[in-house]
Amino acid sequence: MKKIKKISNIFLAVLIIAVAGILGYLAGSSINGKYFIVDKYASLTREKYSDDISSIQYEGKSPEQFTPIQAFLISLKNSTS
Repeated sequence: MKKIKKISNIFLAVLIIAVAGILGYLAGSSINGKYFIVDKYASLTREKYSDDISSIQYEGKSPEQFTPIQAFLISLKNSTS
């Protein structure tokens, strides 16, 4: 009788630990997915937010005629070429 009671207590403890682990995992993953978005910038690409230097007609123009971004892109292109 003692052996059956001991085995049933061990089985109950393992069952409680398993249920608590599964519920903790489910609750943690739902909280993690809702509040801790790791790769929210993964869909961003550089090409979407960068200007195309080939569309800027800069020959014979002064830097005052361009936006600061265009002037930077032109100077970057000329310094790396």
